[in-house]
Amino acid sequence: MNIKKYLLFIVINILIIPTILLADTKCMSLYGNSENVISVATGSLGRLGLLKALSKPFTSKYNVSICYVYAGSGKALELLHQK
Repeated sequence: MNIKKYLLFIVINILIIPTILLADTKCMSLYGNSENVISVATGSLGRLGLLKALSKPFTSKYNVSICYVYAGSGKALELLHQK
């Protein structure tokens, strides 16, 4: 596995917490043009622009859109627990 794929794997699967579309939260940004939407709750990765940079290849490869919800670790875990 090359380093770019490895880093993408780490970010998508470990550093950000994917959540099923959260009805009570608001997207700060929406990346991609697909009707299939994945919400992610993260803090620094979204604010620093890393999520935006990684979303373009990810959304085009998997035909999804990413809804970015700003939340710190505790809030992100709480949102995931609600689902």
